[in-house]
Amino acid sequence: MGWSSKKIAFIAVSICLSLVIEVISSMFFRMPQGGSFSLVAVPLIILGYRYGIKYGIIGGIIVGVLQGIFVPPYFVNFFQYLLEYILAFAFMGMGSFLINITKKESIINLEIGILVSLILRYFCHVIAGVLFFAEYAGDQIVIIYSLSYNAIYMAPTIIVTLIVAPLVFKAVSIYLKMHSKKTIN
Repeated sequence: MGWSSKKIAFIAVSICLSLVIEVISSMFFRMPQGGSFSLVAVPLIILGYRYGIKYGIIGGIIVGVLQGIFVPPYFVNFFQYLLEYILAFAFMGMGSFLINITKKESIINLEIGILVSLILRYFCHVIAGVLFFAEYAGDQIVIIYSLSYNAIYMAPTIIVTLIVAPLVFKAVSIYLKMHSKKTIN
């Protein structure tokens, strides 16, 4: 499928929704060394479902880059920025990968995809914490500190995304079935 105006608009709206969600979330809860509770993954998951994982990943990368413009990023060097903003956000666009692979619109496939993609995002942050923020661990074991620090915002993010995304997914799925011949392109 080519770059139709409908596809471009859907991608743009998904990216904008993710950015708006991220900006609003960071206003209310932001960790001292970066990280916030957010449902930023939901529009990216729907984007990946609608047009394929490639577009979900591209959308995630764009959101990760643009987040640095709209939400002041907390980064120490290019490699940490690459790991926590580019790669971590790219993983969020993969949330619908099982649906795209199996071509089965099941909530179980969606939930597993979301869980895998957000756990991969979590580990990007954990690795960055170990490599670039070890001084904040103090007397603690660095890996334990990074696991717990990042779990403070990622655990609620994962749980709430697992609840909200299927509801949005179902609504989008119903809408797409009513307005197009096929839902997975």
